[in-house]
Amino acid sequence: MKANDGRPTRKIREHHQAILHQLAQMKDTIGHLERGELKSIEDGLKQSSKFLDNELRPHAEWEEDSLYPPIGELLKKYGKPTATMEIDHDDIKTRIDQFRNDVAAFLSLSHAPKGREELGRQLIRNAWQLEAIVSLHLRKEEEVYLSLADSHLTEKDIQAILGGEH
Repeated sequence: MKANDGRPTRKIREHHQAILHQLAQMKDTIGHLERGELKSIEDGLKQSSKFLDNELRPHAEWEEDSLYPPIGELLKKYGKPTATMEIDHDDIKTRIDQFRNDVAAFLSLSHAPKGREELGRQLIRNAWQLEAIVSLHLRKEEEVYLSLADSHLTEKDIQAILGGEH
């Protein structure tokens, strides 16, 4: 994101980029932990914990209090309320493809233990990420969409939506 970005939301976007940078640093620290490289991670773990409490949590609270109310009004007037869920689906499908490809590569390296070791770590990371994203996505569907459906649709409406899918 360029600093001279003329969009009104540029400061929010820049803050998001800073958060992503901090999350990448946290991920690197955890990678050292995962590989058993324990000597130099204490400071990184402390910094990560401090970042989560002092930066990410207040950011989330600010968004809920200040950003989401006006965006909610804009969504009612101009937006597509399901767009964020569709982005989740795009990410989930990409991660499924990546996992499938990594599994195939892992299985093909049965005679290369070193390559399997790295792919194994990648599979573990991908599985955890996929589980986290899908769990959160399903929670959003159940707490928001399905709650609305339960309150405002009939059993017949739901059967028409399902169309034999579930």
